[in-house]
Amino acid sequence: MPIIELLGSGSAGFGTVSGVTTSIGTLNGIPSLTGLRIGKDDAALSYFGGVRGRLSPTSAYDTIYNLTLSDGSTTGMGGRVAFDTNATAFELQLPGSGPNVRIGLYVNGLRADLPLVTVPDTGGTYYVKFDLSGYARAGGWNSVEVEFYNGGTFGDIVLSEGSEMSSFSNSGPRVAFLGDSFSEGTGASSPQNDYASLVGHALGTADIWQSAFGGTGYARPLGNRPALVDRIGTDGVAAQADIYVVAMGINDSGDITDEVRQTLATLTAGVPTAKIFVIGSWNAWAPAPIGNAAIVDQIRSVAHEFPSVVYLDSSTVEFSKAGTTHP
Repeated sequence: MPIIELLGSGSAGFGTVSGVTTSIGTLNGIPSLTGLRIGKDDAALSYFGGVRGRLSPTSAYDTIYNLTLSDGSTTGMGGRVAFDTNATAFELQLPGSGPNVRIGLYVNGLRADLPLVTVPDTGGTYYVKFDLSGYARAGGWNSVEVEFYNGGTFGDIVLSEGSEMSSFSNSGPRVAFLGDSFSEGTGASSPQNDYASLVGHALGTADIWQSAFGGTGYARPLGNRPALVDRIGTDGVAAQADIYVVAMGINDSGDITDEVRQTLATLTAGVPTAKIFVIGSWNAWAPAPIGNAAIVDQIRSVAHEFPSVVYLDSSTVEFSKAGTTHP
């Protein structure tokens, strides 16, 4: 069954939303909007893409970052705050964000056609405003996702006057991407254009988790980056996803049969109702024959041992590349 059928008819596609603008207030200033103020712990807010951890035991705010539970580091896709609203504008309170924090926006599953907002690294508080008044569906109810890259802090949201907020209605099933640098987003033109983000939003789900370490494989670690077999419990089972996309193997060598089998056995036992898609090793030289055919054969053979696993052969799939290898 195609993944699109598993996710239903609410898929959003690869389009963008126009008519949205953004601006940043002054350091330690006040919001320009005067409507309802929504606290970070309000029941209407949903958090996707990993975990919310305290900056420190005394901090009143949450840091938003993407899943790599093994060490808490960020990868390509950010953590998201999501909600429904009929506001024509809203402002985010961002207290004490660190360096290189950027923010993107999705409306009704489509990426807003504007540059990522870079939050000044001053240690102070800023209000970042998103104005939807130029959007074709402004004033009606819209599903909004604010995506944080490279960490960042989130305090609360202030809405335009007379508007309301309700729980996010467009989350879809949880999809977890487990992989190497391809899944991490290496080579992507922006964090919003990495493969996991694009696939998740194209299929109409906002609840996307991502655990990816460049240079690793099923059996191969890289420095302090663990192999998939060693993080499948903390990064795979712990996500309790409805759908998993496991794309590994390009960095492996030798006999990895036992590691692939242990990885899939742990995942299928830990999340027995999940649908699991295993993608054979990427082939940056397609349509030429793949160089690590023995690795692909091992992954394919083991994947077929598990009834809940669907094997997808990517060895002949061509893709445009950033550099010599990554898409």
